[in-house]
Amino acid sequence: KVTLTSPAPAGGLTLNLSAEGASVPLTLKVSAGATSGSFSVTTSIVASDRSASIYANANGKTVGASLAILAPVPTFAVSPASFKGGATASGTLTITVPAPSGFTWTISAGSPLSAPSSVTFVAGAKTAKFTMTSVKVTAKQTVPVKVTRGTKTLTVTVTVNP
Repeated sequence: KVTLTSPAPAGGLTLNLSAEGASVPLTLKVSAGATSGSFSVTTSIVASDRSASIYANANGKTVGASLAILAPVPTFAVSPASFKGGATASGTLTITVPAPSGFTWTISAGSPLSAPSSVTFVAGAKTAKFTMTSVKVTAKQTVPVKVTRGTKTLTVTVTVNP
């Protein structure tokens, strides 16, 4: 949305729009007497948080704004969440949009679990899966399994039974 400091003149006001890191229409016409106009901004799904810059220009004056484009944050589940030592469990990350290329999460799981160091979504996929194994245990153990990307960490607690 663009807000003018005073109503648009008779005949309206045409603003030239541009953007870096996003797509916007080339122009926006604000109707005569109106003080604002709206337009759509289109972005791509990103693997890492970033920003885009949006600009509007009219009568030699340019104003800009920054737009945060956030990478999707998945849900994280382990199935089964409780299992016998010596068995395997599957970790699943799920997002609601098709994954961007290079969308990788680091995995950490403590003993007695063994997990790969990371899991990567196939570009366009909405789920990424990995398998964890466990050694046999003599007593019940609860183990946090974490997936991390940048500053975002998701944790699920798994129970390994004798």
